[in-house]
Amino acid sequence: MPGTLMTRYTFALYGDAGGFIDDSEGEDLPDLKAARRHASAVREELTRNDGFRDQNWTLVSYNNRGSEMFRIPFPRVSARLRARS
Repeated sequence: MPGTLMTRYTFALYGDAGGFIDDSEGEDLPDLKAARRHASAVREELTRNDGFRDQNWTLVSYNNRGSEMFRIPFPRVSARLRARS
């Protein structure tokens, strides 16, 4: 929308086995609700990726000032559940 102020949100993934992935570019989004929707979509996509099933992950969102806005944890997917997918 023209004239809508956007905030740049960046996202980082932290794994309990030392994994770390940083999205330093981020996404320009209109509000925190949109940032949560984006993060939830990323989480859903990543849980379908075998490389993200070997440890517990937490997706952390930061605003354009570097302040943490929210966290979305997603647990390791057990081998039993993987066999069903």
